[in-house]
Order: sequence, then structure tokens, then C-alpha cells
Amino acid sequence: MTFTRTAGVRYDMPVSYGPSIAPPVSQGFETYTTTITYRTSRDAIGELLPEWFLPADDQVVTAVYTRMVNMEWMGGRNYNIVSVSANVVCVCTPEPIAGPYTLAIWESDCAPILAGREYMGSPKLFGVIPDADIFEGEFSFRCSEYEAPLVDGTVSQMREMTPAELEAAAEAGRNRVGFNWKYIPGFGDEPDISYPTALYMAYQFDRGARGHGTFSFGTPTDIEAPYSAKIVRTLAKLPLLEHVDTISLHSAYSYLFRDRTRRLDVPAAG
Repeated sequence: MTFTRTAGVRYDMPVSYGPSIAPPVSQGFETYTTTITYRTSRDAIGELLPEWFLPADDQVVTAVYTRMVNMEWMGGRNYNIVSVSANVVCVCTPEPIAGPYTLAIWESDCAPILAGREYMGSPKLFGVIPDADIFEGEFSFRCSEYEAPLVDGTVSQMREMTPAELEAAAEAGRNRVGFNWKYIPGFGDEPDISYPTALYMAYQFDRGARGHGTFSFGTPTDIEAPYSAKIVRTLAKLPLLEHVDTISLHSAYSYLFRDRTRRLDVPAAG
């Protein structure tokens, strides 16, 4: 007798111990997010994209700090995220879809890293990311591998959003899509898995601030940051041409729709 999976049930490795503990929908957690946006070169972004995506005409690169609070499937624990993304257009769907493509993402807890890499195809790595108070007038955030700095953000001149600004941000947060390249290497020349994915989130933003921010990438050696040195070396070459915006947002009730995560290069179900 051997272990048999139940049809229609999601599993994570190691499989034989039962279904995944990550629910189809995570909801009710808080998020504190700061996004620093710069205009960059369309050609430079294009060199980092797989075949299913094209850089948007008005190309920006963003560095995002997020504090995830009270994740129910993690026993109410918190963790922090620093990510870098570019705005792209997915061209492998019947109608082109615009959204952010994750160039790199670091998280401070192993559990969401494993779930995000294996299921959603998110290119997650571990990073040391201290807490930051995103509603201070001036603050900074940092992501490091071991003790080697990878991404640094500095924010200043923050002011509370007007009601109209907050409503615009709240409207944009009610239905968000993000893109990834799910890639799992094979034992030979061909990968076991290589395809684009979309993941869906929603936020109920109830507070916001706007100001000025800058971000920079570290210069660690391959010994100082074995996993991330080549990543930040490449990201550091992106030209930061013009500051576009820096915003901080709090969501009192947030959603992550794992059950809507889908492969993009095949027809959508239904």
C-alpha cells in the first residue's frame, strides 16, 4: 500500500503528510506597504523578461517594502518583504494584460517563501528585513543576505494623503494582479516547469501618505551574498531616470487569492 493523493486537494512537499496548510484564500491580515517608483529604460527591463511579457511603454521600476501582519495560516505571525518589480504587458493571453512583473523578492520567513515559489512561481529568496514605521516623516528600510546589504530605501517628506488621493489608491487596491515566471529546473537541459503565472490580491486601504523616496542596491561579493549577489549586480544596472512617486499605505483587511492563481499560457478555466 502506498500514499494516494486525494483528487482536487492541493499538497506541498513533503506530500505524504497531508494537504497544504496554506488555505485557498488568506484573508484578514494587515499590510503596511511603501512603494518607491522610478522611471527607467524600457530596453533595460526587456532584457530581464521572459518571452511572455513585454515592457510597458511608460516603463517604471519599483522597490516595495511590505510588513505582513497576523497571517492566519502561519499561526498569526508577521513577516516582512522587499521586492523589485517592473510594469509589463502579458502577451500570451487572448487579450493583453498589464501589471507588475516580479524581478526579485526577498522575505523574512521561510514558510511564505516555500509556498510562493512552489505554488505561485514567485522568485522568492530569504532576506533579513527589519521592521520599519512607514508613517514616520522620515524612515528607511533594508534587506540583507546574511550581513550583506542588498536593497536600501530611504523615504522623507511624507505627508498624509488627501481623501481623494486615498480613494484613488483604495480603488486601485481592490483588485490587483501580479505576474511571475514559474521555473523549476530539470535534471537535463530542459526545465521540468517553465511558464508564466498570475496571482491575485486585494487590499482595503484606509490610510496613506505620499512623499519622496530613493532606493539603491548593494555591492556584495558572491561569498558575502551567495544567492543574491548576481541579482543585485544586475538590478543596479537599471538606470533610475526620474523619481515618479513614493507612497505608504495601510490595509486593515487584505486578501491573497491562491485559488485564483493560474497559468497564463493556457486558456483560463471556465
